[in-house]
Amino acid sequence: MLIVKNKRLGFSSAHITLEDGDWRLHGHNFEVEVHLDLKYRRCGVELYEDIKGIVNRFDHKVILNDDELKTSNGNSIVEKGGELFSFPNEDVLAIPATTDTFQIGCELFKLLSQEFPIQRLIISADELYWHEISSNDL
Repeated sequence: MLIVKNKRLGFSSAHITLEDGDWRLHGHNFEVEVHLDLKYRRCGVELYEDIKGIVNRFDHKVILNDDELKTSNGNSIVEKGGELFSFPNEDVLAIPATTDTFQIGCELFKLLSQEFPIQRLIISADELYWHEISSNDL
């Protein structure tokens, strides 16, 4: 197994969460570790940069559940508890799931597996907890 891990192989993003009875925008710093099939031949800086390019799709984005999302005039709009949140479309990443760390990791795993023989992905939010994701979790 080839492991791609680096402190810079991560991203910062936000989601909307319920805190103390109020819906708020809440951000995290994520770290990612990617485990590839050992038969994979690319390595080094090129491999890291290619993986980082996919991880960067999540960087500095507001991650929203696409089932709750509406778009209007170049903005992505979501309603939570009677409150409307609006963000420029280019600042939003819509995923077909809840926006917890595990689901975000699953979406990243799916994207990476389109280009790499990924065996598992480990993701953490703010170094508090880790989720290990494999194809069995999708």
